Amino acid sequence: WDNPSFQLKLDGDELEVAKYPVGDLQMLVQLADRRSTIDLEAPSLHLLAKAGIGTEEGYPIQFEIVGRHTPLNLIRGGNPLGTGFFDALITGRGLLSNLETLEASADIETLQLKLLDHDLHSSQPIEIRYAGQRLNILNLALESGDSRLQLSGALPLRADVPSGDLTLTAHLNLD
Repeated sequence: WDNPSFQLKLDGDELEVAKYPVGDLQMLVQLADRRSTIDLEAPSLHLLAKAGIGTEEGYPIQFEIVGRHTPLNLIRGGNPLGTGFFDALITGRGLLSNLETLEASADIETLQLKLLDHDLHSSQPIEIRYAGQRLNILNLALESGDSRLQLSGALPLRADVPSGDLTLTAHLNLD
């Protein structure tokens, strides 16, 4: 039992999460060479996720989630608010034994929404980072018709982390 290994494959058909249709799901979990890997695919969502977890002390983890034309269906209280899609790459790493070491990045190449009968889209790639219990918005720019909104800055996610600052620039056409 010094270096066990196993492989587990799971397939799910027509799954739902909180009444949201996820569709088919395939997952492969493997343990070999003191490392566990998880591969997840959700074809109808156009999502792939991979994670590697070391079995040594600290349990180092690395993960990646890729979405290509991943559909969004926004619902509140059972009422549809909007639909759309995104193209994104989310990566991260850290130690499972100490979640404060977690670092992650989200690079959203495309975001398109139809929200309450208004078209909304990213005018440039969205870049967000997480490290040291802080969320850093490097670039978030959205457009709808003649209206534009840009947000950048840092937000602490715990009270004992130094304060953050946000910069919001907006040009709104309310016609």
